[in-house]
Amino acid sequence: MVIDAGGGTVDITIHEVVDEQNIREIYAANGGPWGGNNINKAFIDFLNELFGVETFEEFQRKCVDDCIDIIREFETKKQTMKIDDSNAVIRVPIGLTELFKMHNKDTYTDVSSRIKSLKKYESQVEIKKDKLILKGDLFFKFFIPTVDKIVRHVDGLLKENENIDSILLIGGFADSDYLQNRIKTHFKSTRIIIPDDASLSVLKGAVIFGHDSRIVSSRVLKCSYGIECSNDFIEGVHDKSKLYTNPLGIVKCRHVFGIIAKMGQSVERSCASKERYLLVDEPHIERAEIAIYVSTIYENPKYITDEGCRKIGYFVTRLKGDKDSVRRKLYFSLKFGETEVKVLCRQDGSTEISEKLLDLLGEDEHTAISANT
Repeated sequence: MVIDAGGGTVDITIHEVVDEQNIREIYAANGGPWGGNNINKAFIDFLNELFGVETFEEFQRKCVDDCIDIIREFETKKQTMKIDDSNAVIRVPIGLTELFKMHNKDTYTDVSSRIKSLKKYESQVEIKKDKLILKGDLFFKFFIPTVDKIVRHVDGLLKENENIDSILLIGGFADSDYLQNRIKTHFKSTRIIIPDDASLSVLKGAVIFGHDSRIVSSRVLKCSYGIECSNDFIEGVHDKSKLYTNPLGIVKCRHVFGIIAKMGQSVERSCASKERYLLVDEPHIERAEIAIYVSTIYENPKYITDEGCRKIGYFVTRLKGDKDSVRRKLYFSLKFGETEVKVLCRQDGSTEISEKLLDLLGEDEHTAISANT
């Protein structure tokens, strides 16, 4: 099991070692929004409570550089603070304490008097000049809700996949001694591997994979892929709100999700998925534009308008043959497993296959992939 604990999310994959040079994915990539940024948010919530929401919001607006500095210093402590360290010392910018005094001149003489008024922090927090001193117990409380979610999720995966014998912990958040300790303590019967400088492991792995994608022989799809279709309308099967009549007088159902590859399906590297055909039943057109969709929630979505479905690009292909012919067939498949996803298309009666990259990073969801076949 590989746990990539980053800033925003924790991404988990499960692999089987095939031989010394190859691994295969045996469980779809999963995880959740349990990254290190949640710890930052917990710390910011604490600062809001300590200095006051109005004070801290003004500090964020007026003292941007100082605000960045205090969060950056906390980030460093988050990675370097050891589980048995007694205190965490963080520098407090003078601008924050001055704003506190301005907003609370009739209530508190200084920040220390504010701390004393908060009984739960009285023995946990201390401020000396420009230093905020947090007891270790309080500091690590910022971690608990997020790390609890990670541990519960990993625990569930281990129960589903009993043959897992090792956990590899990587990513920026993986440098945290608290996270490492919780993983080691909770999963004592599993070998825990934490490389030196875990935050760079993801980058190094990406570079290695970019040079040789054969390392991963197969993957498990985490979503379903398909194309937008208009099928012949079937009473009692299709939604009447999607009914329309095409130029040939055929009653059709629009926005159908034509599945090419299903969520949870294992795909071999460089092997194309099963073909899916699309009927082009409009005469006189010279090219077809086919929208590519994914479904992140349902394995078998019915329509592209279902929850969790979104467009990831277009495939544009020039049609061959008689322009006056009707119901021309186009066959589509996808090729996974390398550094990019490829779309394969051929026209009925032709052995010529066009192959184009699917741009998953385009800012515009209407990204077109052209194929002049």
